Amino acid sequence: MMQFIKNLTQGFPTITGIRWFNLSILVITPVLSLYGLLYVPILKKTVVCTTLYYIYSMLGRGSATITSFNR
Repeated sequence: MMQFIKNLTQGFPTITGIRWFNLSILVITPVLSLYGLLYVPILKKTVVCTTLYYIYSMLGRGSATITSFNR
């Protein structure tokens, strides 16, 4: 197993340290999301608001893409 890992990571740079801030952001954010998903009640007005905001944000990106093709 170790030989397989060594072959897989051959050519990778040596790990010289851990960037603790980046690691904490990458770990804490999903943990908070899972906590909210499991322990916070879902309200209808929150679902409606997030759905509308999601659709609104897609419209903004789509219109920018469409106008760039028209040039």
